[in-house]
Amino acid sequence: MILDPDYARVFTQARIIAWQYGYACVAHGSYTRDLDLLLVPWEDRAYDNAEQLLKLIAQACGLRFRDGEEDIFKAKPDFTNKPHGRRSCTLFFPGAADRRWVDISFTPCTLKGSAAGHEEYASWQHGPTVPDRETLEREPWRDELADGSAGNAGVSPSARKTQDGADAK
Repeated sequence: MILDPDYARVFTQARIIAWQYGYACVAHGSYTRDLDLLLVPWEDRAYDNAEQLLKLIAQACGLRFRDGEEDIFKAKPDFTNKPHGRRSCTLFFPGAADRRWVDISFTPCTLKGSAAGHEEYASWQHGPTVPDRETLEREPWRDELADGSAGNAGVSPSARKTQDGADAK
């Protein structure tokens, strides 16, 4: 639960902006020293636009980048690379006396993006490419059970039927 009203406001505004660009915004951490937000590509229209999203969030919330530039669109985000291709940037509340900040991390977009003509893979790291949606849908659907057995391996959820022939829930 977020107790700080400014953190609650920032989370709400960040969540709305992220949603508009195809991202999910998740809050995590203790919410005491800082606010940690994670933006995850959630829809096909999400693409590698972390800097743009950061600037929109900073502008909407009245936050500043480390460089202190008041014109958010001239500011230079200072991204830090994190494990698994995640990138993070810190935004600060204005005012020397305010010791609070907001850490915003982005997970990389790995499926082909459809937004704004981005047809290439939008990724922050080089390495193995992730198959596109069409390739993934051709692969047999699998769900591994807790005991390690293959469960319904090779059977798509839409094709799964119960013993009486009704659709599985």
